[in-house]
Amino acid sequence: MSKLFELKKIWKLLVFIGLILIICGGIFIWLYQRYKSFTEIDAKIYKTEIVHDAYIDKNGNAIDATYDLYIRYTVEGKKYEAILRKKSGFNEGDRINIFYNPNNPLEISQDINIYIPIGLLILGIILIIIGIYLKRSLRPIKVKTKQDVMMVNGNH
Repeated sequence: MSKLFELKKIWKLLVFIGLILIICGGIFIWLYQRYKSFTEIDAKIYKTEIVHDAYIDKNGNAIDATYDLYIRYTVEGKKYEAILRKKSGFNEGDRINIFYNPNNPLEISQDINIYIPIGLLILGIILIIIGIYLKRSLRPIKVKTKQDVMMVNGNH
């Protein structure tokens, strides 16, 4: 395969991946805007249950255990219970911060972060710019013929 053919494929791939990252970043920003209206509250873990034990995968990477954390929290005098799935590091009796939807206190989230969506958007834009630059660099260069050069110089 020629380098030119490979570059034609690469610029299309970069633009495609860039568009996917921008779409994902947009979706995550939409979710962030939705969760931004959630209210932070303190919750207590009353039970932990192991979902997956820790193990070493086939590549030798240590994978942490995963737990279901059963939590209790109170909103405007009413008690609620929910389950969060997290990696190890929490024990019964620990207190954690969660965010709940004021319109539906059963809808909760533990993490509200805008940095990942913004990072996806920026990376997507960078990939599209690189892809467009590659495409432009693949344009054929117009080579002047000897006759064109002679006409410009006044020689016929």
